[in-house]
Amino acid sequence: MTKTLEPPRFARFELAYLLAGRTDAHAARSREIVGIPEVESSDDLIYQAGLAGLITRGLLVADGEGVMPRNEAGLAGLILGTASQWISMAVRTSTLIDVSLLVQGVRGSVLIRQAPGGTFDLVFIKPGESIADVAVTLAEKMFADNAELALMVRTADLETDAALFLQHSDASGWQLGIDPVFPDDENWPAADLVPTPSTQQGVIDALRELVDRHRIAA
Repeated sequence: MTKTLEPPRFARFELAYLLAGRTDAHAARSREIVGIPEVESSDDLIYQAGLAGLITRGLLVADGEGVMPRNEAGLAGLILGTASQWISMAVRTSTLIDVSLLVQGVRGSVLIRQAPGGTFDLVFIKPGESIADVAVTLAEKMFADNAELALMVRTADLETDAALFLQHSDASGWQLGIDPVFPDDENWPAADLVPTPSTQQGVIDALRELVDRHRIAA
C-alpha cells in the first residue's frame, strides 16, 4: 500500500517564530499578506508558543549559540523572510470557497493553503519554477475541472499590488473584472464589480499579464 505524504503543516505562531527578528520589507510584507503576527521580543507569548511547538516537532535543533530551524521549517522561514512576489488565489465554485497563496523567495517558492485550527499547509514548489507560471497552471486546471467557477487573483510585490476577477458559467460564459477589491470574506465579488465578456483564451491571457507584472526569476 502506497502512503500519501501530507504537506508540512505550521501553526500561525510557528510561522511568527520563524520570522522573528526579521525587520526588513520582505518579512513585513509576508506578515501582512499571509496574516502572521509580528514578534517583538523573545518574551512574547507568541514567540514562546512557536518555539515550543517547533521543538516538540523536531523542527528546531540546538547549535553552539542557540537553536536553528531545520528541514521544512528552515526553508519556510527563508522563503517568507526573503519573498519578493506573492500571488493570492480565491476560488468559488458551487460547492466550495477556497483561498491559497503562492510565495516566491530567494531560494525557493511555496504554495500555502489554509488548514483547520488557524494552521497552514505548505507545499514547496519545484526549484526553478516561477510562481507566476504555477498560478496560470492552477487556474487552467480549475477552469477545466469546474463547469462554473469564479476566481479572484491578486499579485503583489514589496510596494504594489493588482487584482483580477475571472469567471466562467453556462449562463454568462467567460468574463473578466479588472482591479476588483480582493475578498476578505465570502461576500465577493463586490456588488459594484461589472465583469466584461471575454473568451477562455482572453481570460488566461489577462491572468498571465497580471502575474507577469511582478514576476521574478525563479
